[in-house]
Amino acid sequence: MTLDFMKYQYLYFLISAVFLLPCLYSLITWGLKPSIDFTGGTILELKTDQVDLKSQQDKVNTVLESQLSSIQESGPSSYILRLKQIDREQKDKIITDLSQQLGPVEEVRFETVGPTIVQ
Repeated sequence: MTLDFMKYQYLYFLISAVFLLPCLYSLITWGLKPSIDFTGGTILELKTDQVDLKSQQDKVNTVLESQLSSIQESGPSSYILRLKQIDREQKDKIITDLSQQLGPVEEVRFETVGPTIVQ
């Protein structure tokens, strides 16, 4: 018994187009937004005992002064902040200011990624 797959080739093209056209439209309309790996930036992981940083995002934004890209929960009372590229002095100031605004904040991880590729 042989199956004639090519008998329905137009149906397969139609199914592919149904998925491909909205994808192309969104790509042309909104474009690609490169992540921190391509643009460079800082990842700061913080741990708090009492405060939910996502619910206090307005206070976090005032402390970070438009450097914040996103807040992502990484565990129980642990959060990853994606920021524009900052140095250690700015990081220490951010942690101090957040501690004053929100209570005790502990640094878990601090990584800075540059936008260049080294060969």
